[in-house]
Amino acid sequence: MGNMENPNMILGNILKEILIPECIVVETEVDAGPAHHIPEYALDRDGSFRFEKTVPIGPPPISIMIRSLEKDDWRPEQKQVLPDGIRDFHKTNTTLDFRHDEPITDSTLAGTIGTSYFFSKHYGYDSHDILDCIVTPYDIPEFFVFQTGKGVYRSETPLLEQVRLISLEQLPNTPWNASLKYFSADPEERELAISNLRAMGLRDAIAEI
Repeated sequence: MGNMENPNMILGNILKEILIPECIVVETEVDAGPAHHIPEYALDRDGSFRFEKTVPIGPPPISIMIRSLEKDDWRPEQKQVLPDGIRDFHKTNTTLDFRHDEPITDSTLAGTIGTSYFFSKHYGYDSHDILDCIVTPYDIPEFFVFQTGKGVYRSETPLLEQVRLISLEQLPNTPWNASLKYFSADPEERELAISNLRAMGLRDAIAEI
């Protein structure tokens, strides 16, 4: 996994090929809100301050955004291509972040919730319009409880009710999970995922890891 340039971009490109033909919008590096520019000053030798530059401060971009064009629920055809954890919870906007290089911490979760908050406020969505999915190859924090199926977890903490953690290695290696299982550390699991992706007609989006 270490020589992968940008796993979220690779995952986003795979999902675009799979989901866009089913009328599911997939975007990468989505602005979560406007940046605010604050001045930065430097201290001169005489003890005075001089303006040096402005620094943009704002929420980081959302790695992958999946937008539903359906009003009430995913269509059966869409559920056949959406990964577990997303297909089970219909939302207008679903954020997806593959945290491949660090365990899930309080800081990770706070950052995810904060970014979604800025996004919802900027674009006029309510909190129930957003689902945050984090994919991880690491252990699931103990305050998340098993909820919807193998490999998908949620927390009973109200503040985290919109967050789903997806355990990469526990997730079943089904065709609709192939976009995620492609990143499995298990060579056999990854080969099966590649076979499933090729069976869907994907070629260009599959990069070498």
